[in-house]
Amino acid sequence: MTETFGERLTKTLVNIGYGSATSKIGVQATPLAKHLGMSVQMVRKYITGDSIPDPSIVMLIADFAKVSPCWLLFGDDCDKSNYKVQHSPLDRKLWEAILSKIHPHLASPDLPQEKLNDYLCFAMDIYENIYHLDISFEDRMNMLELMIKSIGFSSKESQKEVSNS
Repeated sequence: MTETFGERLTKTLVNIGYGSATSKIGVQATPLAKHLGMSVQMVRKYITGDSIPDPSIVMLIADFAKVSPCWLLFGDDCDKSNYKVQHSPLDRKLWEAILSKIHPHLASPDLPQEKLNDYLCFAMDIYENIYHLDISFEDRMNMLELMIKSIGFSSKESQKEVSNS
C-alpha cells in the first residue's frame, strides 16, 4: 500500500522528534506551523491528509525535516536509494521537455541556491519515472504535464514567468 502525503509527513515528524502520544494526530504540529509561519490548523490538515500544500510549502517542510520534497509528494518512487538514472539511457527529447517546463523556476532570482539541487533532483526523478513507462512520446508528454502540475508548475505559469523576465 502506498503512503499518502499526510502519512509521509507524520512519519517524518516522528522521525525528527515531534511525535506525540497525547495528540490525536500523533505528532506535534506547532513546531512545523511556527517554521512555516502558518496556523496549526492548516498544518494539521497537511498531517491528516485533508490538504496538500503548495510546492513552495512542500519545499519549506522538506527543508525543516531534511527530507526530499519529491519523496514528501510522491513517496518511495522518489527515494534516492531506488534512483537509477545512471542506468537509463538519455532520451534527449524527454530531458529537454522536462527542463523546458521547470527552467523558469530554476532561473528565478528568488530561488535560494541550496534549493536548486532539490529542483534538479526532482527533475531527474521525473525523468526516471517517465522514461521507464512503456508509452508513446505523446503520452510521456501528457504524463510530464500532469507531474509538473501536481507540484504547482504549470505551462501557463512558466510562459508567464518567461514573458515577464
